[in-house]
Amino acid sequence: MWGIDIGQCALKALKLRNVAGELRVEAFDIIEHPRILSQPDADREQLILNALEQFLARNNLVGSKVVIAAPGQSGFARFVKLPPVEPKQVPEIVRFEAEQQIPFDMHEVIWRWQAFTDPNSPDIEVGIFAMKRRDVAEALERFNEVGITVDLVQMAPLALYNFMDFDEQAAEEGATLLVDVGADKTDLVVADGPRIWTRTLQLGG
Repeated sequence: MWGIDIGQCALKALKLRNVAGELRVEAFDIIEHPRILSQPDADREQLILNALEQFLARNNLVGSKVVIAAPGQSGFARFVKLPPVEPKQVPEIVRFEAEQQIPFDMHEVIWRWQAFTDPNSPDIEVGIFAMKRRDVAEALERFNEVGITVDLVQMAPLALYNFMDFDEQAAEEGATLLVDVGADKTDLVVADGPRIWTRTLQLGG
């Protein structure tokens, strides 16, 4: 599986393989852009296409799935507590909560939810995650133009949290703060057990 992240300064890619239940790094690549994508005189679309074409020329994607990261600012995450209800009622209630929480028309977004339960509490906490269809389509279009089929799109802050969870790096007690500083934006993830809070700051370094 290839994971590809197109940042403001470079395209970064990592190839992983599951070997007997362990993830192994088989390859990686970094292709720097001649100009930072956010510069006023930069042709953003052409620079991204050039990087993808160069990546294809240097790497073989045959037989590999491709996962890409969507910028944190293009996504939406909210967490709500549900009252004690029958399990079969949860999807209906979550749908209602999503319609209240997501600040866009439901037809404009792709959304999913994840339930978090505590054995010591009857309450159910639900994470609601959404991305605008337009943003996802724009991200996929660049890959489609060079013939790369994308199998999965994930919000960058959630990918960061999933890595920490997989690598078992979270604090045993209390919360863990993850900070991903990019060229012009910073993703913050606060994790407390299965509960997370994310925010993207318009500030980089």
